Amino acid sequence: MKQAKDMYYNRVIDPAIEALVLGEYAWLIQAVVDNPELDFQTISSKISIYRGTSSIASLNKKGKISADKAYMSLYPDFYNNPTPLTFSKLLNEVHNDSYFDKYYQSVDKKKEGFYQNLISRRYTLNCKPSDNFIVIDKEFVIGYKDQGTKDLLLEKYIKKYDCFIRQIKEKYPTERWPRKIKQSGEECDFLAITKEGDILLLELKQSGDTQKIYLSPLQVEKYADMTKALLDDYSDIFFNVLKEMVEQKKRIGIMNPAWNMPHKLSGKIKTAVVVGGNSSPDTKRKYKLVRDIVGKSTPYYTCNNDGTLIEVAL
Repeated sequence: MKQAKDMYYNRVIDPAIEALVLGEYAWLIQAVVDNPELDFQTISSKISIYRGTSSIASLNKKGKISADKAYMSLYPDFYNNPTPLTFSKLLNEVHNDSYFDKYYQSVDKKKEGFYQNLISRRYTLNCKPSDNFIVIDKEFVIGYKDQGTKDLLLEKYIKKYDCFIRQIKEKYPTERWPRKIKQSGEECDFLAITKEGDILLLELKQSGDTQKIYLSPLQVEKYADMTKALLDDYSDIFFNVLKEMVEQKKRIGIMNPAWNMPHKLSGKIKTAVVVGGNSSPDTKRKYKLVRDIVGKSTPYYTCNNDGTLIEVAL
């Protein structure tokens, strides 16, 4: 048995931040809840407000709000004096600046960030008691004690997926593949849990990202292998963290309290790829080829206009 400090995951926010968003910053939480373009991400040291894939504001335990320089220089009044009015003005400035379209939505194209917000809000703020799962975290990352520990624990997965990459080109040499297929990183788009206690990992792609879509079974199934290692040794610790995160999100108003957590983890890890928009038949065909090499029946989903996931038959 590894020591608990070798691998870890915990994004319960600091109690001081919880106190702030239940008190003087309750208006900020409500402003995000009321704006369908915005969403939350929480880690222990801050709660962040996202518009697509970019954070426009992060609140730390000292009550300080900050963001990337692009936002802070766009409308510094909000960061110097955060109020409902200055927040509204910040959002208006962001809407009117085409630079920020790349993170959410341009005039003629919904970006990956658009779907990230849509799906996340659907299965957090707007989840229904009848939903089979909820989203607990975005950009889910497992932590390791140090780089040496991480390298040792991940070595077998790197070798495994390097082998899959070789097999793809060897088995289907006449297909057009990227010249160099790189392994994915370690950050999964969505961590979710089902009513049965299954862990659900979702990887999101935008319909125009053809290569990323058909290679995504490599990505999400690697995340599943890494998460299984965490569950194998720290299942109870992991579940208690997830339960505490959900309870906290309900308390501060960013998770529908009507959805009931399971009493324990089942030990199962499920995966799926979610594509925002409609991808081409050829993309779906190559997705199946890659999926077969990996040896998993990774489902392929899209979503409707409110973010509800819909499985696509391939």
